[in-house]
Amino acid sequence: MLFAALLMTGVLPRELPADSHLLGDWIAAIPSGRDRLSEWDVARMRRAALPLQQWASRLAWEDAAVAEDARLSQVRAMIAAKRRVDEQVQRLAGWRREVDKSDRKLVCRYLEGMSHLLDTSGRFRYHLRDVLEQADDVLAESPTGRDRLLNLVFETKPQVAAEVFSYLLTDTDPASRARPFSIASKRRLLRLMADARSPILLEDLAEFIASPALPPELLLDALEVIRVIGLPQRPAPHARPDLAAAPVLSDQGLRPVIHGINPRKLTSADRQRWEKLRQWIDTRSTNGVEGDLYRAGTVDLRPGDWLLMRNPSPYNRFTSHRPGLFTHVGIVTTERADDGIRRFVVVDIPERGDRIPASNVEAFLGNTLHFVVLRASDSRVAEKMSETARSLIGNESQFDLQFQTSRVAALRGERLEGAFIHTYCAGLLLLVAQQTDVVTDRFFPVREKCAEGRCADNLQRLGLAIGDEFVSPTGALFSSVLEWAGSCEPMYEPEREIRELIFDAFAQAMLDREMVLSPTLTQSLREKVAGISKQNAWLARMLARANQVHEKTDLESAARAAAVVETLDQIVEQASIDFRQARLAVTALPEEQPRDAGELRRYHQLRQRHADLLRRFDDGRLTPRVLRTELVEYYGRNGIQQVHERFFAKGDSSSRP
Repeated sequence: MLFAALLMTGVLPRELPADSHLLGDWIAAIPSGRDRLSEWDVARMRRAALPLQQWASRLAWEDAAVAEDARLSQVRAMIAAKRRVDEQVQRLAGWRREVDKSDRKLVCRYLEGMSHLLDTSGRFRYHLRDVLEQADDVLAESPTGRDRLLNLVFETKPQVAAEVFSYLLTDTDPASRARPFSIASKRRLLRLMADARSPILLEDLAEFIASPALPPELLLDALEVIRVIGLPQRPAPHARPDLAAAPVLSDQGLRPVIHGINPRKLTSADRQRWEKLRQWIDTRSTNGVEGDLYRAGTVDLRPGDWLLMRNPSPYNRFTSHRPGLFTHVGIVTTERADDGIRRFVVVDIPERGDRIPASNVEAFLGNTLHFVVLRASDSRVAEKMSETARSLIGNESQFDLQFQTSRVAALRGERLEGAFIHTYCAGLLLLVAQQTDVVTDRFFPVREKCAEGRCADNLQRLGLAIGDEFVSPTGALFSSVLEWAGSCEPMYEPEREIRELIFDAFAQAMLDREMVLSPTLTQSLREKVAGISKQNAWLARMLARANQVHEKTDLESAARAAAVVETLDQIVEQASIDFRQARLAVTALPEEQPRDAGELRRYHQLRQRHADLLRRFDDGRLTPRVLRTELVEYYGRNGIQQVHERFFAKGDSSSRP
């Protein structure tokens, strides 16, 4: 984000050595042992990350080698660096129980450091993808280059490589002069996909198994890879509309493919492989998922697991222990729906709706770029939490705008099936935890309160509050009875960085400045109607139904909060769209300009707005990497300015209570 600005101001050197000392400097800023956590200088680590990340991204562009051997050495160095970064994430994640929970500053320092580590891992994944794609483009022209590159990734097996090279499953156009990818190489690529276990690959695999005249052994390989990654479940009859889309693959689509294979034309070994696949898909189609394990990409889920989701949001900075790493949660359980199919589902408390939903695991996880799985060390505890979560499916629920845990504590030991549940997302975790025989403080050793400064007053203006003894989505990370059972690989996206910049600025302003509510006319009218509904039960029910909330919700407060959230989301979404369109406008070739009149007008507006970037890019003085960082900084800064003007124009940033 700051690379371009730092280069212009001379803070960073323009020529950075591409050797290991940059990675070493960054690792040296991370605690070397559990006993050094209290000395963790997160600011030093962030400073060391700037030249390291710049070196990583430059390997694909400015510093990319031309010679084949040198290019392969750079790819190998980048793969090794990514692995070292991920080792730091796992090492520090393993120390989460060693943090002194009574030391709030230490807890916050640990959370800030882990947030940086996860972000760095996601950025290195992004950089590695760039390096692999650019190397592939260059080395494909060499008689031996691509084969050597593929041998390197087949040997080292970076997860993202399976996504980069998945296109090689598709045969080249016969009219082209490109050398076809051999069957042996395709089988190696499929093994790489199986090792990667990335759900993103399912779309490519679905296209591959639909290829005409596919050799049977290759088709069986692909079907086995799909099983290894995890075959998505068909949508349940009662699925949430936003999570009910048909998956790219399911048992209904895969069964005819497997049954369409003629076993008499297979070798003895392949016939055995086919028979296992046939038995598996027949059972899956008739009964659903069997057993107590469900494969979802890189993690194996079990009933009772807790899912902690990490998405851009300002809410994870509204408490005393910030930044929270996670923003939403869910509990894994199993359910046999009306269609007789057994599914692995996630139970959660969404902000919208008046019933507790159950969503297919893969549909729920598809809404996040990063998640962590926590699992009870005691299988009996996990089973009890799974049973409790299952008993809550379909219960009447109300999202708690006051974020109180006392409402959940009052249900301890009560029969929950059919009970009215008034809580927020992480309150659901507390609800199932307190139904076990384990002291709840062992699940949530860190309790929180509202952040300092003006945060409580500003939240009150919205009709919101952070209750006492608050349990956050992040609090369970420090549990002594929950194991880190897995996580997906963090991913970086420029649009996500823009969202986080704007959300974080909004959250900081909530602490430092006085919020000034300035709803639009429509939002103001909605709030007034919601206020009137307090004396009109019929109107309250109608408004609640229209806004997909429980009729007991304080509709006036909800409308006031919704007005702010809507406006903030609009600012963030528009900044993301503008970034995407601006990058395309700068990099587009003349024949790629839009044909639609409105899109063409916007295209020219953006090219005029970023005329300097356009000139530098056309002259070859601006690489795609620097273009991305400058546009991210521009639209992040622009969004932050809109946030301040819209919500905090009268706030005094210099006077803190």
